Amino acid sequence: MFLSVVSKRDIKPEQSNPTMINTNKDNKKSIPNQIKCKLLIIFLCITTLSCKLPNRHVESIMKFKEETTLKELKWGNIHLNQISEYVSESSVIYPISKSAYGYCGSFIFLDLNSEEFFQLKRKLGKHAIFKENINSKNCLYISENSKNENLEKTPPVPSIKNKFCPLVERTVQFGNNSEFIVTEYEQGNYLNDKYKTLRKEKLNRLIRTNGYTIGALVDNKNQAITLWVMIW
Repeated sequence: MFLSVVSKRDIKPEQSNPTMINTNKDNKKSIPNQIKCKLLIIFLCITTLSCKLPNRHVESIMKFKEETTLKELKWGNIHLNQISEYVSESSVIYPISKSAYGYCGSFIFLDLNSEEFFQLKRKLGKHAIFKENINSKNCLYISENSKNENLEKTPPVPSIKNKFCPLVERTVQFGNNSEFIVTEYEQGNYLNDKYKTLRKEKLNRLIRTNGYTIGALVDNKNQAITLWVMIW
């Protein structure tokens, strides 16, 4: 019988099983990669869904708009859909509650970083038809009997003192250098016909006609901006 002895150096590479060894290594490396891929897919799905989900605050604002005859909601050339991603909170007073407040409207609170704040402030300032410090006696508050001699040219603004105003309900301490910026003011009836009986109710005794204002309260100290739409 012929006995063949093979030394280690005589073994050819193919006699070992490199394929099996490499495959096992690849499998070990691929497990973390598979996990990463799955996490990435989940993240993309969540991101996509969150983009498609409507902002509930924007929805409530648009619901309010449907109760009015306003063509669109915009502050100068700033449209609602352009700032919807920054809306963090909202407060809506529907026309049915107008008799309790003296007005109806929507207040939109924005979450902005410093750069976004100054950019939006500049845009609002370019389209301002009325700009005044919040503590100025020239401000005509829709929900108060403030004295004002120039009613025809002074656009009403939301009160920061009246307890029924959504601005006050948030218990925010506005800086003394905060200001009202009004970008639109019109007199007339701007509620749907079904609310025509409310148009003449609870009018501020200093405001002789119905109308609306669109504007913003700009808090320079806290770098916060609150947009509003008010109809009385």
